[in-house]
Amino acid sequence: MRWHWSIAAVFALSCAPSEDEIKAEFADYVASRKACSMDDDCVLASIECPLGCGIAVAREHQSDVEKKARELVDDYESGGQGCDYDCAALMAVCEAGRCEETPQ
Repeated sequence: MRWHWSIAAVFALSCAPSEDEIKAEFADYVASRKACSMDDDCVLASIECPLGCGIAVAREHQSDVEKKARELVDDYESGGQGCDYDCAALMAVCEAGRCEETPQ
């Protein structure tokens, strides 16, 4: 019976997306949610490792971006993967029509 758990664990690890895969999917998702015309249009969405500490997005997309980030991190962690790092304080600004992160 013990070998069944080992096989299940290996299978779970092989099915979970890699860090690179979730970063790419998240970047694609966020790309169209960064439009702005002034700093007040932007907000810092809370995200977690391995996606980063925060990402600047248009205020109207904050909750959707945070939800997508949580889903991707949960999927990533379902295979037993994880990470942790310290984050610098960031703020969101509008630069050239796109919300961007900058150190506080």
